Parts: sequence; C-alpha cells; structure tokens
Amino acid sequence: KADSLDGAGNYTSFVCGSDQIWNPNLYGVHPIWTLKFAPTGARKIAYAPSLGISTIPEQYIQDFKDNLKDFAYISCREQEGAENLSNILGQPVDVVLDPTLLLSPEQWHKFSRAVEVKKPYIFCYLFGSYEYIAEVKLRVKKFFNLDIVCLPYNLRELKDDDLKLYDITPNQFVWLIENARFVVTDSFHATVFSIKMSTPFVALKRTSDNDKKNMNSRLYTLLHTVGLEDRMVGEAMVQDIENIVAGDLDFTLANEKLSVYMERDKNKLEKALTYE
Repeated sequence: KADSLDGAGNYTSFVCGSDQIWNPNLYGVHPIWTLKFAPTGARKIAYAPSLGISTIPEQYIQDFKDNLKDFAYISCREQEGAENLSNILGQPVDVVLDPTLLLSPEQWHKFSRAVEVKKPYIFCYLFGSYEYIAEVKLRVKKFFNLDIVCLPYNLRELKDDDLKLYDITPNQFVWLIENARFVVTDSFHATVFSIKMSTPFVALKRTSDNDKKNMNSRLYTLLHTVGLEDRMVGEAMVQDIENIVAGDLDFTLANEKLSVYMERDKNKLEKALTYE
C-alpha cells in the first residue's frame, strides 16, 4: 500500500523530488510521490519536484493541501510551480536547481560513456509534435551541413532521415550531448546537460504557452537562472533560427551563475535534512 511501504519505518527522513512527480495531469496527486507512506513523525522534504504545468487544475488543489501539509521543507523546480504551491499552502516555497545541476561538468564527464557514432553531428532529443519543430530541425541541419543523431520518440523522428539510436543509457546520453556540435531539444534535462557540458543548443517550446498543459515554465526558469533566455525558441522565431544558431553562447558566465545557485541549494538541502 502507498501509505505503508515495507521498510519505511527504518528511516527518519524522506526526500522526494526532480522531474514531474507532482504533475497532476500525469499522476494526479499520487501518495507515493507525496511520501504518504512515511511513518508519523518522519521528516518529509521536497527537493525540486516539478509540476510541469503553469497552473494547478482546481480539482487537485485540496489534494495538494492534504498531502503536503506535514512537509518540513518544500521547494520546486520552476517559478510558476513554486508560486502555485505557495498560494495553495499559504507558505513560502523555494525555487531550487534540479539535482542534475548540483554536479559539476567534471563529475558528469567522468560519468559519461562513449557511443559508437560518426562525428561531428547534431543531436536531437524531442518529444513535442508542434509543427514548427520539423522546420527548425531541417534549417539547423542545413545550416551546419551535418547529420542528425536522435533518440526517436516522436513519429517525426522515426520517419526522418536521422541516425536513430536505441537503448541509450544515462551515461551515454550525457556523452551524446557533450560531444555534439549542436543540440536541438524540447527536453528539460537535455537542456540542462547542454549547459553543463557547454554544448551550443536551442530549447524549443514543446507546445504553445497558451496550452493549458504546456510544460514551458521549466525551461523558462532554467534559462533565466543562467542568463540564456535567448536560447528559447518558439514558433514565431523560426525565420530567425539561423541567426540564433550562429550566435555566441557565454557558457562561462552561465556556469558562474550556476555555481552560486549550486552552493546555495546544497546548503538548503543540508539544512532541510538537519534536525534542530
């Protein structure tokens, strides 16, 4: 049962977080992802969970209130999610870095594992079906005159003349981004690793900002944090994509900004885990 997980009584602190565990459109307000199984009196902490959406639907508000009322510390991965939760719970909710951002580029480089792939290449990791994405791919490919390597998810990639890779492990995923000439993605974590590994990229909007289920807020918060807001590309920017792709990226400044937040959020997590 979700409220009586075997072995839970052996622990005094529980941490949930990262990715879209609190996206009600995916899971509702799930008792596992809100630590309902933790024994009474245990310290419950939320570090950087993502709601994935800009607004919490009305039917889930009371569930969030009930499931999160006894958390010792709550943070969120995106600004809009934190504001939503703060309004619902009547308490401050921190905006913090995703856990993947707490490790240095050197640590991720040691973790990575090579893939047998012809270089140089453009790496595409895309989920959305937004029509303009296909045009961005085509124009970026033409601009660099390079082959595209992709991990196919969308039917578009399955049909396109890309080098398709399957059964890629997390450490190979990091390597593919680190060694790409350019990255085209609508994925939060592919954007994270592009920044971490200083690989030029564009982050595409998976849906329109007006879509009630849009997930763009995660990317807005991330790119604002590191000062790379101009790498966010929507449908209206397609005609300027060559200029965007050709533009310089100051990863030194971006990672300097990240280092400040890394230290801050490590301290927040340590403090949240400390019993006073």
